[in-house]
Parts: sequence; structure tokens; C-alpha cells
Amino acid sequence: MDAQLTHHEAAETVITMKPFKEFIAELFNRPARWKLKVNNSDLLTYVSNNIGKGKTLSVDFVSHKNDGAWDVQFDVDGSSDVTGLGDEIVVFSTVLDIMKDFVNRVDADKIKFDGAKGQEDGDSRVKLYNRLIKKFASSHGYKLVNKNETTIGRITLVTYELDKV
Repeated sequence: MDAQLTHHEAAETVITMKPFKEFIAELFNRPARWKLKVNNSDLLTYVSNNIGKGKTLSVDFVSHKNDGAWDVQFDVDGSSDVTGLGDEIVVFSTVLDIMKDFVNRVDADKIKFDGAKGQEDGDSRVKLYNRLIKKFASSHGYKLVNKNETTIGRITLVTYELDKV
């Protein structure tokens, strides 16, 4: 009878579920380990060798020097395409964690980056970018001031621009 619950004990067992927003917030708080590899006045490069299945994530922040703006670019094994390996949560949570480190190191007036999607990707990638950017911006002293979409052939490029508040 040790492994079984009595009827009374089973009736008192309560299962609590987290609200969806809390679940999503926790989901993106699981970054992989990363290192700052290059730390110059106009370039910061972060690398994580722990993205699923032996993949390497590289995140570059490049200064415009003259206007306080920084461009952000990231790739997995040299490609910005969707990996298709189911590791997007780790990739995006690691990129967000790296962006937090960046804004703590650098007084960037503006942060710009692009997100691309092919027709086969649907809108899910851009919707994910939109949610993550809004979450990051509001909690780190930035606001989304510009978002432009440009379609070239089968690829849609979405450019985001964050300004320091």
C-alpha cells in the first residue's frame, strides 16, 4: 500500500497550472552557455557551442561609430536559416541572454537587426521575433520605434529598430 494513494489522499492532490504568459516567460529563460570572444570598441562577438546537436551560435554586435547605433546579427553554424532541429527555444533564449549582457556593457542609443523568413516559414518566425523584441525592449530601457518589412522574391526581411528610452 506504500505506492498507492488512499482515496482521501488522491482527492486532496491538487494540480496547478501556470498562466500561459508565465509559462512562455520561463521557456525563454533557459539560455545555453556562451562566451564573449571579441570585445572591441566597434565589435562584440559572442559564441555558444552548446546549441543542440553540436551546433554553434554566433552573435555579433557591430557599431555604426558615428550615431550610437549597433547592428545585431546572429547565425547557427554560419547560417541564419531555420535549423529545423527543434532548437529555436534555446537559440532565441541564448540570443536574448546575450543581448542583456550587451546592453549592460555598452551604452547603445539604438539597436538594429533583421529577421528573415521564407514563404515556407509562414509568419511564426516573425511573430516570435515581435514578441521577443517587445519583451526585451520594455524590460531593458528600449522601445521599438521602427519595424519595416521588405519582400524580395520568396524572402521577407523584417528590420527592427530599438531606441534607448
